[in-house]
Amino acid sequence: MNQLTCSAILLVSVAFSPLASANNQTVTLGFAQSKLQNVGNIEGVNLKYRYEWDSPFSIISSFTYMSDTFNYTYFDYDNDKMDHHAKLTYYSLAVGPAYRFNDYISLYGLVGLNYNKGKARTRWNKYETGGSYSDMGNLYY
Repeated sequence: MNQLTCSAILLVSVAFSPLASANNQTVTLGFAQSKLQNVGNIEGVNLKYRYEWDSPFSIISSFTYMSDTFNYTYFDYDNDKMDHHAKLTYYSLAVGPAYRFNDYISLYGLVGLNYNKGKARTRWNKYETGGSYSDMGNLYY
């Protein structure tokens, strides 16, 4: 993650710290990461909010955002150059019950929705005699 994102996470964590010390609500902000098979890691943030009342039962919600771009270049059997570019974005919103056993241990379950968005582009550069390349355009998918 870049320095601007880390600074924003730190600023939001400090801003919400008074809420986290309240008797009946807790806000946490954390790092989110997922490994995508044959692609790599995608990173982002996770925000959780918990509301408690005078009962061991409470309600918890979670929002996760992850995004990353991937670039890859290879040469095929005809020596054509293929440049791949992909941008992946993930959003998740979930809510569910929580049960507090004591001050240190809680159990919770979440049910929710997620939205995934992916854009990809491949640029094809055809190898010409003499070592030059001619641009054959983009393929979008």
